[in-house]
Amino acid sequence: MKIRKKIIGVLLGIAFIFSYNSAEVANAVDVKASSARSSDELEKAYNTGKSKGIITDENMSYKDFVSLCKSSVFPAYLNAVKEDSTLTFQSFIAQDNYEVSPEDSGITSSALLRATGSSS
Repeated sequence: MKIRKKIIGVLLGIAFIFSYNSAEVANAVDVKASSARSSDELEKAYNTGKSKGIITDENMSYKDFVSLCKSSVFPAYLNAVKEDSTLTFQSFIAQDNYEVSPEDSGITSSALLRATGSSS
């Protein structure tokens, strides 16, 4: 009887370890997928800013853009989306001129309003 309880205990312990590791693997896959989506969003935002003429090779490299987004823009977006659940990252960063000051973008105020989809 004691041996049977020990065997059952060992089997339950092994089952727990396998279920714990499975959860960790699933979590790692979710994190990797989320990172890939985030990278896609950042690349899309950067390319949109470039296509609108707001981001240029002179005022912001892709590496600097990603660094800025990860350190401050995306956390600010996560706070803003709590207030407005319909807010997308693309519209949020466009409203902030893709993190480029109007002086650095080299475009006029009226062109900036058209490029970001804002109206006066």
